[in-house]
Amino acid sequence: MRWDFLQYFTQNGDNWAFLPISVAKSILKTTPVSIHELDVEPPSRTLYYLYRTEDQSPYQKPLLEICRRKLARESGITLVDPILNV
Repeated sequence: MRWDFLQYFTQNGDNWAFLPISVAKSILKTTPVSIHELDVEPPSRTLYYLYRTEDQSPYQKPLLEICRRKLARESGITLVDPILNV
């Protein structure tokens, strides 16, 4: 994510944006913004992640596993098994 763009966007003009609360709180640390919660539920959405099966990085699998564990603890999120096209 381009933090410099988000900071520019929030500091120049009468702008607003929908952001995940984690991103909004990060911006709040360095930029004078106000955070407002929606009074309606956001629409359901599907999240995907893609990864290279041939990647030899020792960090890829542990990182994705951390993400899966974090998402598994969130209410309203259903995890599905990865589809491997190998």
